Amino acid sequence: MSAGVPYDYAVAPDNAALAALLFELASQLHVERARRIALELALERGSPPTPAVLDGLASDPEFRRRSQQALDESMARLMGVITDEDRS
Repeated sequence: MSAGVPYDYAVAPDNAALAALLFELASQLHVERARRIALELALERGSPPTPAVLDGLASDPEFRRRSQQALDESMARLMGVITDEDRS
């Protein structure tokens, strides 16, 4: 969809475009989630959440564990939606 051209909602969406959008949003969500986890961890440790402190957490084992766990859970839910698996 280009600027100034109205979107035709009657046309079926392109599955490849929808999948690309879905994964782009999932990527952005993961970045925001990692930032939140870094902020939480810094505050739990009593450190001021300065850019240097947050950047330093990139190699922290606890940060990496929490971030990876959240990513794994999120990707499992996302893949369940995509493959239409039972999510109960």
